Amino acid sequence: MENKIKVLVVVDAQNDFITGTLANKDAQAAVPNIVDKILKFNGDVIYLTMDTHYSDYLNTPEGKKLPVKHCIYGTNGWRVTRQVEDAVVTKAKEGVQIKFIPKPTFGSIESIHFDNRIKLVGKWKNYFKPEYSLVENILYNLEINDKHEIGKIPIEIEICGFCTDICVISNALILNAFTYDFAEITVDSKCCAGVTPEKHEAALEVMRSCQINVI
Repeated sequence: MENKIKVLVVVDAQNDFITGTLANKDAQAAVPNIVDKILKFNGDVIYLTMDTHYSDYLNTPEGKKLPVKHCIYGTNGWRVTRQVEDAVVTKAKEGVQIKFIPKPTFGSIESIHFDNRIKLVGKWKNYFKPEYSLVENILYNLEINDKHEIGKIPIEIEICGFCTDICVISNALILNAFTYDFAEITVDSKCCAGVTPEKHEAALEVMRSCQINVI
């Protein structure tokens, strides 16, 4: 291993944000860029967050403000889009760690307990990590950090996905706060899409202001 941990975070590349209930043409256009980034990734681990809701979504705080059912666990809209899934299959065969991380809200910051409602089976069973947040995975992934103390090895984190102005910026700012002294965070604007082009650009500008690299 190099003396730097390299991480790729793919945020919510799920069908509902691309072609489903919250379909977005900009997201559709960004998918090939995300696939290309995954296939060219030369690092340690790829984390894929998954927005995860249930049938009671409309009664949740988010559902009351955004009354559009989306990413309901177990539905096709909840699944990571096939092109991205195929790309991570390729990287898994090359030895790159792959971890899927469900999250019930914008930023993945705490361990999540779903009362055993998440029971993913099949080929991704060993890659699905509902009990650990994105922050916990990056900070405490023992397979990568080995016996080193947190922060001893620099981390290079690249982030892409959907939506730039909601979940991408939330996770980027959270990671920036937790890893500020030892991580370099980059967001690839070509591999993201916002709710609107204007909100996409506004989110990128906020991240620049917070000293996150935007390319």
